[in-house]
Amino acid sequence: EFIKDEVDAELIGAAPCDDLAVIQIVDEEDRKTLKQVTWGDADSLKQGQTVVALGFPASAESGSGNRL
Repeated sequence: EFIKDEVDAELIGAAPCDDLAVIQIVDEEDRKTLKQVTWGDADSLKQGQTVVALGFPASAESGSGNRL
């Protein structure tokens, strides 16, 4: 369950070419409400379930995970 939809954060560093950013949540109380992402098991998915995919989209285009 999420406490807030948005929290204030500062950009610490970024690598736009790699679609990567490191941020720091500004308010310590907001940091306390964060929960670790639980990774799912693709083999146990059932048709119609909601999923969220994370990753670099170019890796899907090449099919190998290597950038073109």
